[in-house]
Parts: sequence; structure tokens; C-alpha cells
Amino acid sequence: MRDDQLRYLVEAVQKGLDWVNSSSVGVEYLPLFADEAFFRDMFLNRHGKKPNFAVDQWRQLLLKKLYDTDQLSFDLDITKTDFISRMSTCSDYDILLGLIYLRQKHGLRTRCYIDDLIRITKECSRYLFGFLHLYDLMFTFFLEKLGIEVPFSELNHCDNEPCGIPADVRLMLNYYLATHRILIKSDFLEKELAVGENLNDMIQELTTAADWAMNLGYGDLSGEIALCFSMCGLREQLIFERIIDYLLQTQGADGAWNFAGYSLRENRHATYVAILALAECTCPSG
Repeated sequence: MRDDQLRYLVEAVQKGLDWVNSSSVGVEYLPLFADEAFFRDMFLNRHGKKPNFAVDQWRQLLLKKLYDTDQLSFDLDITKTDFISRMSTCSDYDILLGLIYLRQKHGLRTRCYIDDLIRITKECSRYLFGFLHLYDLMFTFFLEKLGIEVPFSELNHCDNEPCGIPADVRLMLNYYLATHRILIKSDFLEKELAVGENLNDMIQELTTAADWAMNLGYGDLSGEIALCFSMCGLREQLIFERIIDYLLQTQGADGAWNFAGYSLRENRHATYVAILALAECTCPSG
């Protein structure tokens, strides 16, 4: 990569990081707060020691944010079983798992939360598990990291998406499932992978998914695919370069990414993923 190209990429990443700092949210906005904390943790793990980016104060800020979760709530509404209610309940559980995982990772108090999680996981497993395969995959990752028994065998968990989902939505969910399988194998950017690690089929699937995602304006999925390629050492692939060009072209003047039809949380997520994907271009090749 030429020096001028690298400078352009670093500037785009720093512009995004500046937006994250200026739009940071508190624990009262728990879903947005959790997404931001997880992003900061991933960025620090992968790029925190690089001189390219101004994130010197991020570790202290992340710890402060995690301290602010000292009164996490486990009041999940599991009495309703319609699609929207179950989606909301699964999302709440995913947020709690993720924040407790981060607290444990950074040496903060977790014992009382682990006890509550064990109880809730046992009592609510029939509401939480078997709804969407993507959620089951994330739940399994967090529970295993926290040392909590998973209430089913993920290996024997077949296609379990709710009936009646349109074909295009089912296809989208399958693509997100593929990106998350690879990102989980990498411990969310903590270790690089070899393509031969039973990943060839998923890489081929995501090669097809990339054009689909960019054409339909799925910015977060496009960024996730780029991250998967990078973690598999495929940054020289043409499709990776095309996604990077797409992300550079869709960055807003304020440094964020905003895609039509996305909610506030979805656009913030898309911004985090785009920043991480662009930052991968500063990693050594090979």
C-alpha cells in the first residue's frame, strides 16, 4: 500500500474514532452503551498499541464505562412468546452476557452476576435458546467464556429460524451467521485464523455475500465480511479491497456511517464495524 493511501485510510479511521468519542453514550442507554464498550474493547485489542491512532485514554475510559454497569438488571420479560417480545428478550440477555464477559475480562467484580446468570440461564433456556441460531451462537460464546454450562449442544443445533421469515431475510441471517462464526473463532479479533481451519466454505459464501450486501446497502454486513477476510489473512483479495473502497465512499462528513432504513443502534453498529474494517488495512500483510 502506498504511503498516501495509508494516510487516507488512517485519516478515515481517526475521523470515525473522533465521532465515537463525541457521541459516546452512558449506561442509561444500555444497548448503545454495551455496543460501544464491546467496540472499544475490540479496537484496543487489535489496534491499541499502534501509533497511527489517538486512543491513549481509551483503556481508562473503557474501565470507567464498565464500572458504571455495577447495578446491572436481570429483570428479563420472559412471559410473552411473540416474535418481537422474544427478540427483545434475547437481545437483553445477549447484552447482559456481553457486559459481564467484558467485566470479567478486565478484572471487575462478576461473582454475583455469574450466580444470577446461572439461575436465569436454567430458568429461561426454553425462551432464550432455539429462537435464532445467531443468538444461540453468541450465547454459547459468552457462556463458555464465563464458565457457565450451555443448556444445549450447539453442534447438534439444526436450522432453527422461525417459520414465515421471507427468503431474503433468511438469506441475510445466514450471512450474518457466517460472519459471526468466523469472528467468534477469532475471539473477536484477538487471533488470526488460517483459511484451512474448516473456513473455506464460509469464505466462499461470504465472497458471494459481499456484492449482495453492498448492492443492498447493508453496510454493517459489508464491514463484517471485510473483517472476516482480514482475520483469515485475505487482505490481498480483490473483494476485500472493494469492500474497503465501498466503506470509504459511504463514510459521512461527521465520520460516521448512516445507511437508509437503519435504526440508530444499527447505524452505530455499522460505524463501529466500518472503523474496525478500515483499520485492518494498517495490519501487515501475509
